[in-house]
Amino acid sequence: MKIAVACEGGGVVSSKPGHCSSFVCYTVDKGIVTDCRNLPVFDNTPQKAAGILKALGLDALIAAGIDDELSQGLSDGQIEVVLRDGGAVREELEDYLNCLMSGEEEDYLD
Repeated sequence: MKIAVACEGGGVVSSKPGHCSSFVCYTVDKGIVTDCRNLPVFDNTPQKAAGILKALGLDALIAAGIDDELSQGLSDGQIEVVLRDGGAVREELEDYLNCLMSGEEEDYLD
């Protein structure tokens, strides 16, 4: 499974992934992070962000908010959008994975 987290400076989840400064991209196998890479994005736009995320073959994007244009682009690429409060990147990822592994995904997404 591949998951990206939209990131702003200071390691917090971005509320504007169509304009964020980077995506932290994780590869997860059986609930364990096997790879982590930071992908800086310059002159980011919703169209550019959607193209990058689709090209990475992601399964999900964690963000604190999302605009309609990016949401549509990710939907076309079958990338799940997981909205969170905007905490620390790694903590939000781990919380999401814990919920997936315990079968509480619906509760997490509410």
